[in-house]
Amino acid sequence: DFDRPATAEALGKGVKDPLLAARVYAAAAAAAGERCAAEQAFLAALAKALKLDAPAVAAIERQLAG
Repeated sequence: DFDRPATAEALGKGVKDPLLAARVYAAAAAAAGERCAAEQAFLAALAKALKLDAPAVAAIERQLAG
């Protein structure tokens, strides 16, 4: 819903599988493209909500930069 976009916390709430968490983060990061401060903050909050640690986020980012 474009009028009420989901929060990072809401997106992460239903994700219990670590592989799915990585895929959700990767999809959001890929969609962000070049990132402004607000997008970086959202991705950081999303990683936290998905319980992705810094090494996992870095690995995903390396894969996307590929």
